[in-house]
Amino acid sequence: MERSLKDLSIIECSHGLTASDTVSVEVAEPLRILSGRREVYRGRLRPSDREVVVKCYLPHAKQARDWLREWSRLGELESKGLPVPKPLAVGKTVDGVVCVIMEYIQNARTLGEYLRSSNEAERPCVMQGLACLVDQLHAAGVLAEQVQTVA
Repeated sequence: MERSLKDLSIIECSHGLTASDTVSVEVAEPLRILSGRREVYRGRLRPSDREVVVKCYLPHAKQARDWLREWSRLGELESKGLPVPKPLAVGKTVDGVVCVIMEYIQNARTLGEYLRSSNEAERPCVMQGLACLVDQLHAAGVLAEQVQTVA
């Protein structure tokens, strides 16, 4: 299902957007759909034409908690100099969907994608880099509440 993300009312913003802005996201492709809870898309922020990822929190009992956690953690990680997508804005659709909009990172791959396409000799170096990143996160006071599995 392609979601219409037109005329979002800005709730929170950073990196040049203001609360008085009204923006739309032209959806290009779904990245992840968690039916009834959230949908993640790659698209273009209008009118700026910036490539973005938008995480849409569908109306449900824990919607506010979920989007607030995402927005605040992105800002916290960015402020600590950790490599995360820049949080740009949070907007709300007329039908109550709350959208966290963040920069799209060009040429990004999931760890699973990388491991499937890499050769054995490259993997120890990547795993060492991953361990260093986790160490940076812990040193910054960030602890993972949910471990994502590699598919």
